[in-house]
Amino acid sequence: MIASYAALLEDSISGVIVHQPPRSHMEPTAPQLLNVLRVCDIPHVLGMIAPRPLTMTGATPATVAITSKIYKTAGASRQLRTEPAPR
Repeated sequence: MIASYAALLEDSISGVIVHQPPRSHMEPTAPQLLNVLRVCDIPHVLGMIAPRPLTMTGATPATVAITSKIYKTAGASRQLRTEPAPR
């Protein structure tokens, strides 16, 4: 997830691949960032990467839905790729 935040700030990052992103910063496995939930949560951060390519594997349906909606609004639906978690 830290790489996702880096992609928001660094234009030279051409795309992001995340595997099993946490649903929220409230989860113990998520990065603990001071006051981040006042601004956004993980699905929103992933959506803000648009229009650059984003591949999510093993994301929850809720995360995929929110991120997909943001990508669609940005006109970048084709840049979003989602895959179920490998078994």
